[in-house]
Amino acid sequence: MDTPKNNPRPVPFKVFISYSTKDLEKATQVKQRLDCYSALGVQTYLAEYDSKAGTNLPEDIRKNIRDADVFCLLWSHNAKDSDWVSQEIGIATAANKLIIPIVLDRDLPPSGFIQDRKYISAYESFETAMGTLQKLITVHAATKAIKTNEKNMLAVLGIGALLFLVLLSDN
Repeated sequence: MDTPKNNPRPVPFKVFISYSTKDLEKATQVKQRLDCYSALGVQTYLAEYDSKAGTNLPEDIRKNIRDADVFCLLWSHNAKDSDWVSQEIGIATAANKLIIPIVLDRDLPPSGFIQDRKYISAYESFETAMGTLQKLITVHAATKAIKTNEKNMLAVLGIGALLFLVLLSDN
C-alpha cells in the first residue's frame, strides 16, 4: 500500500528486547507498551513472537541485535542465570549498541558488561519504569528521524546541485 505524500513513512527505529524465557510475561508487556509507538517507526523484536518457525534462532537473534537501534535488557535473577542473555549482552556490547537495562529484581544490580550503565528500576513500580522507557525510546526514535531526514535533505540538495552543474555545463 502506498503511503500518501503528505504522510511519509516513519524512519524505522528498532528495539531488541533481551529477556529470560522465565520473564516472558514482563517482556511481553514491554513489547506491547513499545508497539504502541509504531506510528513513530518503533519496531520491537521479541524472539518468542518475532522469530518464525524453522529459522536458525541464534543467527536470527544476532541479526536482530546488529540491526537494532536500542538493546533493551530485562535484568533479573533469571536473566543473570541465562546463557542466552549473557551472549546477547556480549553481541550488543561488541556492536556498540545503546543498552538500556531494566532491573526487575531489587537485590540485583547490573553486573559484567552492564555494571556501569544507568538503568531503569522496575522493582518498585513496573508502570513507572515503562513510562520512563517509553519516553527514552520516543526521544531516541525522534532524534534518529531528525538526523535521517537531515541527511536525506542534504543528499537531495547535493543531487540538485549536481544536476544544476550538469545543466550549466551543457549550455
